[in-house]
Amino acid sequence: MGNYYKNILLVTDMDGTLLNSDNKVSMNNKRALEHFVYEGGLFTVATGRMERSVIPYLDDLPINVPGVLYNGGALYDFQNQKILWNQGLPEDFSLLLEEIIQAFPGIGVEIYMNQNVYFITHNEHTDSHRIKEKLKKNTHSLEQLQGSWQKVMLVWEASLLDQVESFLEQNSRGIDWVRSEPQFLEVLAKNVNKGNGLIKLKKHLDLLNVSTVAFGDHLNDITLLTASDLGIAVDNGHDQLKSIACYSGKHHDEDALAAIIYQKNLIFDLLVMKKNEVKEKNRL
Repeated sequence: MGNYYKNILLVTDMDGTLLNSDNKVSMNNKRALEHFVYEGGLFTVATGRMERSVIPYLDDLPINVPGVLYNGGALYDFQNQKILWNQGLPEDFSLLLEEIIQAFPGIGVEIYMNQNVYFITHNEHTDSHRIKEKLKKNTHSLEQLQGSWQKVMLVWEASLLDQVESFLEQNSRGIDWVRSEPQFLEVLAKNVNKGNGLIKLKKHLDLLNVSTVAFGDHLNDITLLTASDLGIAVDNGHDQLKSIACYSGKHHDEDALAAIIYQKNLIFDLLVMKKNEVKEKNRL
């Protein structure tokens, strides 16, 4: 074991970032992450996925600290298989969700609770998502799903979800929402996001003096990158994410994480550059 990457916490989004277009961790990324951990680095994921959607990848991922799941809604200890912290939606959101379903016929609705996904309504996009993540096809009513909802995913054409966002802006309270992909609008409890999840993780592990390096590709990764010491967007990332990232890396089909890790001094050079920029801003 080495210590080259000691006191570095690397946190990555999964879909569109760590995972390639075949929904797999490439061998180069796997080996690079194993090298990173062997050299003393801390590694985990920050993803919109739930526990059971991450666990199948653990053989390819040398995760050695808890992960941020549900887009920041929970901290999960993979080693001990337990939730360390979570924040669900307010109970009265179910009333607003009923209004959304009535106001937007054709919208797909997925509810995440108790480590499962429950489909309220279906469309071609929910079907595609279900097949990708190997979920069971089921249909439930809102009345059947009593209890704390971890998050709700509204699934539809991107332009139609724009209208749903406008509806939420006018009618919601106590919640936040974010696009994780153009066809996915994820509804979460207020102030729940990947960035705040990362902050909670560092406090939980007492890692306040550890430098964080975060990778992402879409709008739900903006808070993750801004909460980290060094935020890196992959080349296939959303333009808005790239605009706030400290560095733009390779495409997720080109072993983006490996390309950064194997450039031995790059992470440290970028961290120094970022710290100097912060100092200069504070001086001004």
